[in-house]
Amino acid sequence: QGLLQLTEAKVTILARSGDVQLAQEALKAASKAYKDKTGRDVSAEVKDGLDKNSAGGVILSGHAGKINVNNTLDERLRLLEDKMLPEIRIDLFGPNENRK
Repeated sequence: QGLLQLTEAKVTILARSGDVQLAQEALKAASKAYKDKTGRDVSAEVKDGLDKNSAGGVILSGHAGKINVNNTLDERLRLLEDKMLPEIRIDLFGPNENRK
């Protein structure tokens, strides 16, 4: 998903030190899927760079480090929290009769 968002020929992937091997294995399948969908090859390098206290995931960097795609679990939960606020409000306080 991150490779398709960047559409860059050279990508750097940051992962937790314990997840570097797992990220390298996932990169093989992701590179093949990227090639199948776009017809282009991608050169990616997996590095240790995420905080050890991170919940996991990866950060992809392209265009000489100018564009980052944050696919960490922490970031995805933060995005989900913003989207879920209206539903949480209804669950806690019930429907607002003043809103349509």
